[in-house]
Amino acid sequence: MENGSSSTLNKAVSRAEFFRWGADSLKKFGTELVSNKIDQIKENYSTSTWIKVAEEQAVGSKPKLFFAKGRSVFLINVDEVGMTAFSGACPQEGALLEWREHLQTFCCPFCQSKFDIDGTSRESETRMKKCEVRISDGQVLAKTEV
Repeated sequence: MENGSSSTLNKAVSRAEFFRWGADSLKKFGTELVSNKIDQIKENYSTSTWIKVAEEQAVGSKPKLFFAKGRSVFLINVDEVGMTAFSGACPQEGALLEWREHLQTFCCPFCQSKFDIDGTSRESETRMKKCEVRISDGQVLAKTEV
C-alpha cells in the first residue's frame, strides 16, 4: 500500500511541477512574446502623422489658428526662424488657446496661462507643444500627435 500511495504522490508532485514549469515558462516566454509584438506594432504604427494644415501664402508673421483633421495648429512664419507650428491646445488644460495680439501672447481661457510667441510659459516651466513643419508644393504640412 505504501508503494502505491507513494507512487501516486510522486506522480501528483511530478504533475504539479510540470504545470508549475509550464506556467512559469508561459509567463516568461509569453511576456517576451507580448513585448516583442508591442515593439513590432510601435515600429509599424507611428503615434504622429503629417497633416495638410494650410496653403503657404495663408501663413503670415502673426500666429494664425488652422484646423485640420480634428486638430488645431497655430502657424507663424517668422523671417529669421522660418515656419513654426504649435498645437492649438493648452498643454495644461487642453482648451483651445487664443492669440491675443495686444498682449502678444497665447492665452488659455480655462486656466488663464499665457505663452510667449516662442511657446514658453510666462508663469511656469510648461511649454506649448511644438509641431514639425514642412512645405510641399505650396502646402504647409504639420506633424501632430494622434
